[in-house]
Amino acid sequence: MMLDINHSPGQLEMLQNEKAYRRAIHRDRVRYNQHMVTLRESIAAGDAKTAALAQDWLLTSPSSKRTAIAQLLIAGKDIDVWTYQDVKALADTVTLFEPIAEPVTVFAKEKTSKRGFRAIFSFGDRHRVGQRMLANLIESHTFKRSYQHFDDGVPKAIKRVLAQIDAGQVWLAHLDIKDFFPSFTIEGLTDFLPLPQTVVEAALTGRNMMLECASSPQGLSPQHLIEEARRGLPQGAASSPAISHLCVSQLALDVAILEHLINYEDDFLILAKSKAELGSRIGALTDAVGNLPGGQFELSVKTVAHASEGLDFLGHRLFSRNGQARAEPSVGNTMRLAKRLHETDEKHAVFSNLSGKIEKSALLHSCADKFAVISGWKAAFASCHPETEGWQYLLAIEEGVHADLKAHGLCPSDLPAAAEPLKRQNRKFYYYKWFA
Repeated sequence: MMLDINHSPGQLEMLQNEKAYRRAIHRDRVRYNQHMVTLRESIAAGDAKTAALAQDWLLTSPSSKRTAIAQLLIAGKDIDVWTYQDVKALADTVTLFEPIAEPVTVFAKEKTSKRGFRAIFSFGDRHRVGQRMLANLIESHTFKRSYQHFDDGVPKAIKRVLAQIDAGQVWLAHLDIKDFFPSFTIEGLTDFLPLPQTVVEAALTGRNMMLECASSPQGLSPQHLIEEARRGLPQGAASSPAISHLCVSQLALDVAILEHLINYEDDFLILAKSKAELGSRIGALTDAVGNLPGGQFELSVKTVAHASEGLDFLGHRLFSRNGQARAEPSVGNTMRLAKRLHETDEKHAVFSNLSGKIEKSALLHSCADKFAVISGWKAAFASCHPETEGWQYLLAIEEGVHADLKAHGLCPSDLPAAAEPLKRQNRKFYYYKWFA
């Protein structure tokens, strides 16, 4: 296999032994999948002994660790491995029963509300592998409820809301759990999670991690940021969302209320036919969230509105016009799209050459990046009505890209070839495939 890039000795060794690596990873995956199936089936059957044996293997087995590394690479994560020997060496350094001796960088990110900061974690390879293993395990214990949309995406959640509005549920309330991840406690997690206490303390929280402060905004000392980071679940860990999904799946509410509840991560939307009924449902949901396991949680009401007024939820503006429910990208998201496309233009600045003609390669690269942004945006806002302002803005941008291509004798089918060099900037583009 010859590629038009320079190979290091490690890369060449990987390419020459590709078949052997595929077989080794396949063996690891077969063992992993067998134990994962056993765990899920034994949980469903209430067979605690068999579940414990399968889970112990998944927590400690080198095959389980190597499979987690493969999963990260397939997902496009930049793990520093090139060969199967590298994978084995990394797996041997991962332990879940004691703190991993690897520095973790913490930095402050301003909250969307502009009221305070969140402590965000940046993990090394060893932590990320351990967190992927734990996320897989916790997901096996999670039985998704009808109101949860963590795995089927925002568009499906929005479609449910629109259907409910059309069915007469015209009063809406947007709520979220205040400081969700920091509100988990070691004691609550230990009682709640089906994991050994040593694993909870060593691998799932920031309490015993080697934290280093990257930078802190004015008015926030590095020491205070580190102290905040040690609270609850670390933001940026793959295991944290999995725990939150399991937690929210434990809501104890009447079926009549659950039918009109939509949840995505820590955001909730609840609907009702009248304002009085909505108030009653908000009260019931607030009590239920306060009783969730794993920590001490407080539900906050962000917006209450009639469908004719509209409200924002999950990046969408939801409203009713002439008796029909509609959704459009929120104003904030439309502005973010414009900024992203402007940044793309600046990244691939198209300069005229001496003859005054635009460089085709630069134009192709710019259009390829724009189409990637547009395609992602269209998928994210697939539930939006095509005649809404935000959607029309997007279509206008897309038409402009088509016009630029046509004016220079190009067409959209030329874009994949233009995107190829961009993909090569990611060193794993050629090498991760042996894990697939």
